Amino acid sequence: MRRTWTSEEEQILRRYYRREKAIGIHKRISYRSMTCIRSKAYSMGLYFRQQKFPRKYWTTRELSILDRFYPIEGFACGKRLFRRTKPSIFAMARRRELEHPQPWLLEEDAILSAYYPSEGINCKKRLPNRGRNAIQARAKLLAKGGFPWSEEETDIIKNNPEFTAKALQEFLPNRTWLSIVKKKRQLEMDGEIVVLNKKQHWISEEVAILRHYYPTEGTACQKRLPSRTKIAIREHARRLRLETPSIEWSRQEKDILRNNSQLTLKELQKLLPGRSLDGIAGQKGKLKLTKKRALPNPLYWSDEEDAILQHDYPIEGSSCQTRLPNRTTEAIRSRAKLLGLTETVVEWSEEENELLREHSDLPMKALQEFLPRRTPSAIRNRQKRLQAQGELTIYLKVQYWSDEEDAILEHYYPIEGSNCQERLPHRSRNAIQARAKILDFTSEPALKWTEEELDILKENCTLESKALQQFLPGRSADTIAAKRRQLETSGEITTPRRKQSWFPEEDAILQRYYPTEGMDCEKRLPNRSRYSVDMRARRLGIVRQK
Repeated sequence: MRRTWTSEEEQILRRYYRREKAIGIHKRISYRSMTCIRSKAYSMGLYFRQQKFPRKYWTTRELSILDRFYPIEGFACGKRLFRRTKPSIFAMARRRELEHPQPWLLEEDAILSAYYPSEGINCKKRLPNRGRNAIQARAKLLAKGGFPWSEEETDIIKNNPEFTAKALQEFLPNRTWLSIVKKKRQLEMDGEIVVLNKKQHWISEEVAILRHYYPTEGTACQKRLPSRTKIAIREHARRLRLETPSIEWSRQEKDILRNNSQLTLKELQKLLPGRSLDGIAGQKGKLKLTKKRALPNPLYWSDEEDAILQHDYPIEGSSCQTRLPNRTTEAIRSRAKLLGLTETVVEWSEEENELLREHSDLPMKALQEFLPRRTPSAIRNRQKRLQAQGELTIYLKVQYWSDEEDAILEHYYPIEGSNCQERLPHRSRNAIQARAKILDFTSEPALKWTEEELDILKENCTLESKALQQFLPGRSADTIAAKRRQLETSGEITTPRRKQSWFPEEDAILQRYYPTEGMDCEKRLPNRSRYSVDMRARRLGIVRQK
């Protein structure tokens, strides 16, 4: 059946076709094809072939952005003008008599030639009005083939000719891999160094290190052998008949596998962090758990499950899976169809529409705070519908930084770094780091670990990083975890498996606070993560109250 055009559709066509053309109208009326829209526009006198590429007039906002950033950034300000191309930006800047970025001064060239060989791109701090790409390009022009090598750098290569280029980069941080390779070839041609063939004989010391650490660390022992690659380590270990012994499965791991056999391999890997996907699949085959599922007969739904579905599905939809942990969302939807259940669509009230219009520029997380009953997909669909009706205009997602946010960033970024995101809830970590680079804010360098802090970490190595923060208030959870790994690789500490059984006291806390707080009750359980709290609540059948 051919669908006739309604008066609302024709009104949308008259209002938006000349500006957005068939592509924009198709986004507003998705059930109409492009050819159908063009033919209707032609019959209404809106479609002209001469207007295939209409002229887009510059807005006052675009002109203000161009006047502000073009003299500093040049064509790079195109990132702020999404609808404009480089030729259009150049033409408008020429019409408004805006000049290009200033040429390089003699003072800037002197700073670059003095500090670039030692600092590299980090000398941008001394040149605040120049970007990274501009500094690199200017350095190439001034160097004409690269900056000269100092005697200290050449001595490093001469003293370590057997090291690879990647290993030498640790001693020469301001040199690239390619420049080190070229310098080694030049020294080899001049006869200043003698580089052995690529197949270097293994020294007795290297063989001793390999025999001592390969059975426990595997190819990760490359850190102890900088002049060897992982492939060379693996091949020599095969010649020496060294193998990484497979860790036997404990009873606790087997019980976890039996109790959660219905989960996928990736979900099981989260419960068994020390096991690979292939290892988990092989152990499931040995225990004959491949055909088993959570229920003895998963094809049939019990009366209790049907009752839960009939009570919660019309209100919550497929999100009632939290009450049916042994069923997937697809199984819930198919069962609901068989029972004749439909999800009741709650109509949008005028208050919700007004909130959506007022706060349309906010990100999705902030919108959900004003609309707690709506999911992100429902909010997006409602925005599209209001935009098609002309009641809502969504501007670009670029949000300018306010003076208050800049003040917070200036005060807390040098101390906390990107962790000051808690003070700026509407900004992401990447946005905070980018803004800090523009304003030339630098965080304080990481403090060295004292002997007292290391002793605390060694004595309490069994605790998790969040619990250790109580004893180490000046360290974050990530830095504590990284330091623990470093001590483990060096052999100073040996941490047992972090899988701990739940105590009855912890279960009591979970049963009391999880229905009201949800996963936020993790604060009351310092030795447990959010994921472990959620999994334990599912096993105990605890559901959060709404």
